[in-house]
Amino acid sequence: MTEGFFMLASWLAILLLLYGAVHDFAARTVPNSLSLALLLIACVIRLLDGNLRAGLFTGLIVFLALQILWLLRLMGGGDVKFWAAAAIAVKPHIITQLDFLLQVVFAGGILAIVYISLRYALPKMKPGYSQTGRSFSLWRRILRAEHWRNKRNGPLPYAAAIAAGGVLSLLTSLTKG
Repeated sequence: MTEGFFMLASWLAILLLLYGAVHDFAARTVPNSLSLALLLIACVIRLLDGNLRAGLFTGLIVFLALQILWLLRLMGGGDVKFWAAAAIAVKPHIITQLDFLLQVVFAGGILAIVYISLRYALPKMKPGYSQTGRSFSLWRRILRAEHWRNKRNGPLPYAAAIAAGGVLSLLTSLTKG
């Protein structure tokens, strides 16, 4: 019975992580309500596997470490809360947490390379509106918005990297049992 709840909670955490990535990509924010929902689901996961205390301690350590990056303006506050909640969802073992950290950093590096490449690869986008005043395609609007953000050195949607690491870690724990 608890295994079914564990699987359900893990899949809910994965869905919340993916939603956080999409929201951050679209709006460059991670809502507090999303981080809170992920925190609650993560606590359920840790409660079901008997590691609630260790999970909360891990989340606190991650939050405090990332708080320093926030104070230095190297990371957004939403990303800090989202990452700390995701860290609670991931098994609180040193190897698993280091694997999660490396996955997030690797995904963030790929994200940064893509954004730096786009800065030089994307031509200047012209509006291209139809008679209704709407852009011809969603893809073109997305590219134009990203080009505009990139030109102004806008922030990276780092919740996407956090989600990538969290999803990979959770899927690994689900397949290993």
